[in-house]
Amino acid sequence: MLRPNERKAWPSRLRVSMRRMRCKRSACIERPHRFGKRLREGGRYAWALPFALAGIAAPASAQAEEASDALPSALSVTAGASIWSGHFGAPTNTQIVSVVFGARYQIGGLRLVAYIPRMRIRSDGTFFAGLGGTPLFVAPKVGMTDRVRSGFGDLTVGASYLLPHGEARGFDVDLSVRAKVPTASNASQLSTGKADYSVGVDLTKTIGRFTPTVSTVYRIFGDNRQWQFRNGFDVTAGTGYTIGSRCSLVLNYEYVRAASRFIRDAHEVVLGASAPLADDRLRLTTYISKGLSNGAAAVSGGASLSLKL
Repeated sequence: MLRPNERKAWPSRLRVSMRRMRCKRSACIERPHRFGKRLREGGRYAWALPFALAGIAAPASAQAEEASDALPSALSVTAGASIWSGHFGAPTNTQIVSVVFGARYQIGGLRLVAYIPRMRIRSDGTFFAGLGGTPLFVAPKVGMTDRVRSGFGDLTVGASYLLPHGEARGFDVDLSVRAKVPTASNASQLSTGKADYSVGVDLTKTIGRFTPTVSTVYRIFGDNRQWQFRNGFDVTAGTGYTIGSRCSLVLNYEYVRAASRFIRDAHEVVLGASAPLADDRLRLTTYISKGLSNGAAAVSGGASLSLKL
């Protein structure tokens, strides 16, 4: 009996996270570490979902999840797409595409999010839709009924809270919880049929234009009749870098413990970028990752658009 390993996303493994924009030097500068976390939520991670990398996300993304104290509206919507490709230790290649739609509402330091993915999985192994529309890697050499599966995945809802800056002794501390609700149809074969959960904490500190960050997420999987899943940690370390007043780069290393004896632990490097389009209400986020082990996709990448309403 196995326990799948989830990525992601824009990620977390995208994965792939942008969180807040703060006024700095009279200009709105997005904190790079917030962007890094979005990649994992999306979005994977998405990496991911900024979300949309949820696919972005991250998937990465979730894969683009974005908030700004400088803008009056607290509601934002996002859409993005991510792709994962690799053998995962199997003789044949697996390709996964996730298109994620999401919304977020911010009340002060509290953010409420909801994402749903549209996924297509082409594989001879067993893969499911995980938290935030990122892939849940289970058994690359153990097949399912259909080699190609597509449809809407499970709904992910969650909340995050950024502690007041004064309470963290100069650090930014962000706490998050997520839940994946089994809403996908049985015919799609994309869902485990059980709810999954995650709790996480991000610790970051801005030093000039650099923002080093360390993030830990613990995932809790629901067992079904076929699979007995194993809970595990996702640990990310890296740094963000602000370019100009509104653009960001992020470079992260991510480790995810294998949740199945049929797959190895995942190690990967993720590079992402975020920039506004037209104005601060619309933002483009992109990422690319390179797997360093059979437990991760050989390559993955994605892009998302986030609109502040």
